[in-house]
Amino acid sequence: MREHESVKTLSELFNVASSCYYEFKQRKPDANCIRLASQIEELLNMSRPSAGSRALVSMLTAEGIKIGRYTVRQIMREAGSKRTYLVNTSWSGLY
Repeated sequence: MREHESVKTLSELFNVASSCYYEFKQRKPDANCIRLASQIEELLNMSRPSAGSRALVSMLTAEGIKIGRYTVRQIMREAGSKRTYLVNTSWSGLY
């Protein structure tokens, strides 16, 4: 497939009305998602960006927000949030 296919071609290919594409394109961001993204970003900064989606779900649940792990992952991905990994190089292991 070419990089830029026409809306008509893609809508026929996926059996979706082209009006759905244009409606989606004009859709405004949901206020609830924006609020959740800012809370997730705040919690991520408090945890020295090492918390993953499971830890963030636990933190949000403690604050009374019921949300799933995959929703948190999607919000993190859309917001461009990155985790940092701490590597312990002093442990030589048994190898």
